[in-house]
Amino acid sequence: MRSSRIAATAVLGLVSMLAGCGTSAEAEKSIADVRKSVDRIQGEMKLETKAVAARDARTEVESVRLVAQLEAENLKKYASRAPAETQEFADAAQSWAEAVATSRAAIINRVPEATSTAAMLTVRLNTKRMDEEAEELGIDPWLKLGDY
Repeated sequence: MRSSRIAATAVLGLVSMLAGCGTSAEAEKSIADVRKSVDRIQGEMKLETKAVAARDARTEVESVRLVAQLEAENLKKYASRAPAETQEFADAAQSWAEAVATSRAAIINRVPEATSTAAMLTVRLNTKRMDEEAEELGIDPWLKLGDY
């Protein structure tokens, strides 16, 4: 009787340990998926910055908008299946990508300056939120707001 209790306790301990590993692997996959999408958008934004300096940015602004729209859809999928510990990070990244796409659409469509400014501020706020979520998860390395 005593040996069966010990065996049952050992099995429960092993199951708990394996369940913890599964969640961690899910969280790592979720973080990797989000980072990949964010990196794609940031890569386009870097090209856009170079194009602005060369005074030929329209094509790059459109490219950032398109990539941000595509990645926002990907991030929506990632957020819908993110484990609890990465849910806020995935949601923040999705909001950020949507804000980037909206801000670039505002630039392309030459909306009034107040609307364009509001769109850019929304990007900054969403960037800050995404940075805070990354920091909370201990994601390293992670580019901070000033590095974008």
